[in-house]
Amino acid sequence: MISGYYSGIDFEFVFDPELNDNSDGYHLLDWYSCEQERRNHEFRDPKVGANSNVTLSFLKYCNRVLQGKNNWIITLFRGEKILVAGESFKNYELELIEQEINLLSNHFIMSDNYFIDQSLHQKHPNVFYPLTNIIFQWNQSWAIRWYVEVGAIHKRLNFDWDLIYSIKNHKISRVKNILALQKLNLDRVLLQRSDALQNERYLEYSPLLSAIQLNSIHEGSDFDKLDYIKGHDGYLDAFFRVLLRAKVILLDESWHGGGIAYRSQYLSEKTLGVVLGGIPFIPVHTYPLEILYGILNIDKHPFHDQILMCQSSSHRLANFIKDFMEGFPENSIKCQAWAEEAQTKMLSEVRTKNSLLDLILSGLGKENFLNYQDI
Repeated sequence: MISGYYSGIDFEFVFDPELNDNSDGYHLLDWYSCEQERRNHEFRDPKVGANSNVTLSFLKYCNRVLQGKNNWIITLFRGEKILVAGESFKNYELELIEQEINLLSNHFIMSDNYFIDQSLHQKHPNVFYPLTNIIFQWNQSWAIRWYVEVGAIHKRLNFDWDLIYSIKNHKISRVKNILALQKLNLDRVLLQRSDALQNERYLEYSPLLSAIQLNSIHEGSDFDKLDYIKGHDGYLDAFFRVLLRAKVILLDESWHGGGIAYRSQYLSEKTLGVVLGGIPFIPVHTYPLEILYGILNIDKHPFHDQILMCQSSSHRLANFIKDFMEGFPENSIKCQAWAEEAQTKMLSEVRTKNSLLDLILSGLGKENFLNYQDI
């Protein structure tokens, strides 16, 4: 049990490994705790494929154990897209996940999926986005606090390169982007890739990218390998070989492909990290910016319209970068100012607020959910 004080209210948190029906408080079921305690076997569904999104099994587990119960809080910070209703594309697995979410309408789901189209919230009134808790979980699983330190170093450097584009997961859209940028032959743009994720796509597309600089995680002598530093090899590559190499980052988020106008999406450590570090960046899709506008109440990125025009075409992206580089001194200053504003607001949120507790105190949109006298 832990006692706490927040926003003028005394809280008492009881950590119980067993589900119960006690009526003296509000119940919370957390996916990440199950994972960290290696209890995930308890919610693994044998009918769900081993390679499928574990979120599906967990939601099935929630529906099973919470049957007949109401007003539980389910925290599901997975760093994955789980909502597909109203999107312009079909995804069978996401549709199954959303079916399970719909069955949990008597409970409150805390997710890192943000409603870019706020009207979509009407279809999922019990799904909420607790920003600071999402950041803290990313910090627990991926130590993104280090981006703040790297950002402080970044501001003090002189760079050999003005802009960098680096890819790890060799998705076809990223391969097309890097090849289009390579054709520009811009001497102040650094293009590189990593072998950290040697999946089928890496094996298929690597021959096309033989002329692109390769940052190896696994190859070389024992001294040159990064993967012997277990748990930190990805950081060593991202920080020292990417973020600290150039003034501006050309950022490729997880669902970057195509020109889809998403109605809901999430931010991974890639975007959250550079924002926490105050590092100037240009995303290749507008959805990370659209989420940041909502969660930080921040002005548009200075190149939002250009990004919107080129996000479905590697050719148009290359043309935009060519124009951007021609006016780089002025353009980078604009990006830097915007990044610093975003950083200031993000750090203020995580240092002064607890989004989940704020949502609980607000009643989560249900009048009978919370009474201050009950706390």
